[in-house]
Amino acid sequence: MKQTFTLITFFLITLTFNAQTWVDLGIKGGPGANFLMNQNIWSDVNYNHTFSSGYSFGGKIGFNFNQEHEITFDAMFGNFKQKFDYSITDTISDETTNYFSEMGFKRTDLSLMYRHNKNGSYLEFGPCIALLSAPYRQDSRFANNEFNESHVNLMNKGLILGFGNYVMGTESFGITAGMRITQYFDDFISPEGQTALLPTLTKYETYKASRPLFIELIFEANFDFAYVAKAKCGRKKLMFF
Repeated sequence: MKQTFTLITFFLITLTFNAQTWVDLGIKGGPGANFLMNQNIWSDVNYNHTFSSGYSFGGKIGFNFNQEHEITFDAMFGNFKQKFDYSITDTISDETTNYFSEMGFKRTDLSLMYRHNKNGSYLEFGPCIALLSAPYRQDSRFANNEFNESHVNLMNKGLILGFGNYVMGTESFGITAGMRITQYFDDFISPEGQTALLPTLTKYETYKASRPLFIELIFEANFDFAYVAKAKCGRKKLMFF
């Protein structure tokens, strides 16, 4: 891993010294769908995931080594929610009652991304750190829906994969449209939340982690902010557009 990182660093430095480089800024955002990946819930015939929408918006600063290779820092703000329809059968009367529940939180995703631009399209990927806040839970079966930050791991790690195409623009400004998939790797339910039988208040034989997944439609507006130029003395300096 260390050798691979060294080779990538050397490659990017080589590109920097052999091509014109520039900095761009962007704003981005869009709607999407949320999914709570929990194997116990997926296997439970009494629980059904219902479509749950979400959104994210934010911005990025990118350092372009040339026309194809770019490193970006993204900061995205959004939400997560997952809705369920579920049923409970009374063991005495054998009557089945239907309920619904919803849970969610606000999120801030900070990511370092590699982006490959070519022929009007892009592919990007990279790790992210997710900061969670304001968790909530609603359940038609219970009057008390207590769900607070002690039930949640407020920091999570994940991976982002995105791709899309150029839509319109000028020489120094462009708009793209694409898809972004974000998968959190850590269980967002804390040990205290596990003790409280979250996220569904159902006790299963073996506990399974809950990992949020986001699939979003992202629109992005970018404009070139500055470029690195070589001065007469041979040194490089930042020139603003």
